[in-house]
Amino acid sequence: MSIDYSDMAFPKKPWKQKESKKTPWKQKKKPVKKTAPAKKRKKRRYKKVPSIMQDKDDKRCYLCMLLEDNYRIHSYTEEHHVLFGDTKWISDAYGLRVNLCVEHHRAGRDAVHNNNKIAKLLMKIAQRKFTETYPELEWMKIVQENYL
Repeated sequence: MSIDYSDMAFPKKPWKQKESKKTPWKQKKKPVKKTAPAKKRKKRRYKKVPSIMQDKDDKRCYLCMLLEDNYRIHSYTEEHHVLFGDTKWISDAYGLRVNLCVEHHRAGRDAVHNNNKIAKLLMKIAQRKFTETYPELEWMKIVQENYL
């Protein structure tokens, strides 16, 4: 049983019949264009420096210690780049990273990624620490924003 689709609003096209194979000597060959190899975009290479704000193995939340005077060790902490987004590479290159618990990193009301005041507070501390650790470098030339 076959259905006639020609009377419908969107008729189906009839099945295509397979084209007969042409003999290879009768096929036209397309000329091959020689193109220059694509240029590879160089990635910015920088050395990831250990954190100048907090030891990587320290399992205490930086904001728990700063805001709540809570120095307990957490079973799980997440590394937070103080300068995140497009300037994340600066955090890696100069060691501006801290360990945060989940509530202070991304889940809670006072989480750095949810609360701009807390994020700016960490950026102020990072700028102070940077100027102490690297007195020969200028913060404004590298980051181009003053948080103090």
